Amino acid sequence: MERRIRSVLIASILIALVPTVTSAQEGDITSIDFVDIGDPASEAGHNLYGWGPIEPETNGGTWGHVGEEDGTCRVISFFDGKNISDWARFTMDFGGSPGTKYLLLRHMDGYADDSFYVYVDELGEPGDKTEVFYYADQLDIETWLTANIPLDLTGVHTIYMLCAQPEWSGSETYEQVAFTWASVVPGWVLGEEPTAITLTSFTAQEGAGSVTLTWETATEIDNAGFNLYRATSGNGSYTKINTALIAADGDPVSGASYSFRDERLAPGTYYYKLEDVDYYGVTTMHGPVSATIVPRFRRPAYRPTTPEAGH
Repeated sequence: MERRIRSVLIASILIALVPTVTSAQEGDITSIDFVDIGDPASEAGHNLYGWGPIEPETNGGTWGHVGEEDGTCRVISFFDGKNISDWARFTMDFGGSPGTKYLLLRHMDGYADDSFYVYVDELGEPGDKTEVFYYADQLDIETWLTANIPLDLTGVHTIYMLCAQPEWSGSETYEQVAFTWASVVPGWVLGEEPTAITLTSFTAQEGAGSVTLTWETATEIDNAGFNLYRATSGNGSYTKINTALIAADGDPVSGASYSFRDERLAPGTYYYKLEDVDYYGVTTMHGPVSATIVPRFRRPAYRPTTPEAGH
């Protein structure tokens, strides 16, 4: 495959790079998927191919000076003396929920200007439709960075990295980049506005042995649906009363109206909370609201009277 590097508009392709390590590198609960590159146990199941051997935290200063180590890693390179491919791949799971997630790639080059491309599902050339990211290295320093790549994907996809040199660079290049971990996280992990609803009303109306709950939203952003909870006191123990998630019907512009009837209730006061659930499992609780079921008044049975004799 011809590897002719063309000039690219950096501003339109280069995504934000932050020099800090996010909590996702630990593979915690915020990660949809995580792989610690250089750790065989973590690599298992991610179908790594084309990578160089595992490198230690420090290797003659190549992958971080003392105090700048970022763990073991693997390298893609065209550097003479290294029997390593200039591209590599692995698979990542983007989960089953729609919406934008971020592919985080922890990477570092050596002293030279060594850039790289990222492709999804097919190794391409610069400018191909499968290209999702380009890092144009012009730092001339050894620094671990985290590439944050927004992707609207679900399910398992293959991620390709191609090591390359920008044609405008006159600096020395070894075409080698180290990667130490990768993670897929929902957008809110990086401080984006959480997915949410704008709730305009939530009411409870008592009836004959039942309570009708109604609520209305003005906007719904990545909202999956709702749950309803009931208790016999405002700060008591709440129990979910819907058997399945009440599906969302709104959108970011118009919102929607909803209704749910809680039936077969004994006389008493009941408290309700509304929970919205987004595509990433983030929940927000609203309420409580309350309604009182009063005992039904029953008329005494009609008993006709018989006129007394003589009247």
